[in-house]
Amino acid sequence: MFAKYTPRILLAAILLMAAGSAMAEVNLRWDFGDTLTIAPGETSRLAVLIDDAINFRTIEVTVEYDTTIVRSLGGGTGSLFTDSGFFIFDGFEEEPGSWHGFAIVMGAGDFVTGPGELLFWEIEGLANGSSPIISIEILLYNEASPPVIIPDVFLDDGTIIVYDPLSATSETPPAKRTMKVAPNPFNPRTRISFDLEQDSHARLTVFDMRGRQIAQLYDGPAGEMLTVDWDGTDTAGRSQPGGVYFFQLETNTGIARCKGLLVK
Repeated sequence: MFAKYTPRILLAAILLMAAGSAMAEVNLRWDFGDTLTIAPGETSRLAVLIDDAINFRTIEVTVEYDTTIVRSLGGGTGSLFTDSGFFIFDGFEEEPGSWHGFAIVMGAGDFVTGPGELLFWEIEGLANGSSPIISIEILLYNEASPPVIIPDVFLDDGTIIVYDPLSATSETPPAKRTMKVAPNPFNPRTRISFDLEQDSHARLTVFDMRGRQIAQLYDGPAGEMLTVDWDGTDTAGRSQPGGVYFFQLETNTGIARCKGLLVK
């Protein structure tokens, strides 16, 4: 979707290998936890936070969401950057169903230190339903000169539930289809399990970071719970490289997604 960032992603991969594994995993998080419930027409400010006391100069976040449930109203730089007193270069870009934001400390030798607020995203609820917020790309660069990407930085996915409590057509908020990937990270096999609101036809497919379909793991009837294994191969049985993969579940009531990390 963000083809113009392909060279940057390649550079990030090279820097990631150069950085090694000296730094522990860094987990960013949404300020609302894993689920936020709002009403149609209601707006909300979602913040991406870091809890680790580490130095860095740059943050980039790209997420995907359901445009039939949520409308993006733009975003801004978090207080960790704006309160630093440094010159910040930032930007926010929109594609249908995708939001990308970044902030960079521009002064030579300058950097910010967590914990704090990195970016914020403003949204509006459109219609009753559930929209997954899927992290597509998370990049964090350290304070070195030139800056080096910090390895193993993750932002957990979230869910926005839009629900009108006064709606005559719904007595309870729409239930969320629960998907789990375990183990995660994995090598070479993982199990995808999901709970459904009711018996349904289900199709489970795997996509890579470029949005290419790698394999279709299941296509058929499903009860309230189903588990499917994936051995890290494509439809032709070819082993896939290490990296992030997305599992998409399509049912009679909608689409749910989650991600897994294949480690090699």
